[in-house]
Amino acid sequence: MNDVLKDHIGYFVGKVNTSVRVLLAKELKMVKEEIKEMKMDFRSEKFDEIIKEHKEALENIKVLKEQNYRLQSIVMQLQARVNRLEQNAISNNIEVQCMPEHTFENLMSIVKNIGSVIKCEVAEENVLRVTRIAEMDKDSPRPRSVVVESKNQKLRDVFVAAVFNFNKNNPNDRLNTYFPSWL
Repeated sequence: MNDVLKDHIGYFVGKVNTSVRVLLAKELKMVKEEIKEMKMDFRSEKFDEIIKEHKEALENIKVLKEQNYRLQSIVMQLQARVNRLEQNAISNNIEVQCMPEHTFENLMSIVKNIGSVIKCEVAEENVLRVTRIAEMDKDSPRPRSVVVESKNQKLRDVFVAAVFNFNKNNPNDRLNTYFPSWL
């Protein structure tokens, strides 16, 4: 009886094992399919999110390009305006070159003396500033230029015309400053 009982129990255990395996296989297959679907959904959501971010980035790039173009246009207009303002700012200037430098020079007095020589009186109230420009080349023996900043363009034009007339009327004694040629 033990043998028969062992056979029946073995048979039933085998059947139960087979049934459990089949049942587990079916359940595992369903779980695997669900996981696969979840992965696909997750990937699809991620992909959709990436596509959305890409579209937003392209739109931002388009907006930034338009802003950049407008800003470049504004910068060009401002550069042109600054150039005009700089030209206007120096349009009243008279530049005297190669005038020897002295330690305690009075540039206003020198400009007035030049005006007397060329018969163009320069009143101090018509001059904003007289100065030497900064040295560009420290090794150059050439004296720094003097810039006379007049209050209006008229003084500059009259002064330049007087220099031209003086040099025209005195071809052998033209207006210049002493600057030795050997330097």
